[in-house]
Amino acid sequence: MAIPPTPPTPPPASARDDRQGPSGGSMAALIITAVLHALITAGTLLLVGLLMLAALLGTGTAGAVGAVLLLGTLLAGAHWALLECLRMAGLPHPGSTAALLTVSVVLSLSQAAITLFAFDAGSLAVAPFAAAFQGAAVATVLAVSRGRALGWACAAVVGVVLAHALLALTTA
Repeated sequence: MAIPPTPPTPPPASARDDRQGPSGGSMAALIITAVLHALITAGTLLLVGLLMLAALLGTGTAGAVGAVLLLGTLLAGAHWALLECLRMAGLPHPGSTAALLTVSVVLSLSQAAITLFAFDAGSLAVAPFAAAFQGAAVATVLAVSRGRALGWACAAVVGVVLAHALLALTTA
């Protein structure tokens, strides 16, 4: 007597959703999360960095090590929170997206500091808003591509960085 073949089992719900692409709600969550992450993280890092710089001027090496550890801890915590939000939204490649958005925040702060101190142009106060604009650009590219165009999202960050640098240097 022959054993009848078993019907194929459907893939788990998460794999089915990944093939069909993320829903519109998760794309809206991506855009909101990207902008809020950029604003809050850049603003917090900027404020803590300036406070630590002020304290550093009087403390020396121990203060410098403490400042680097505190800023690194804050950045790691913000990155972890963003990664968890992206995972809960069910987006494809949440690790790569979170890394791109976190690097975008650090790049925005670095760019603002370099243009201010090296070229005496721009302001540190615009860094969180530039980071939010970069986050919005990344989220828009990922929303349009259904989360699968990380290369184009990187290109969007580079475009916003170049536009911000030109704007800072021309308004000096």
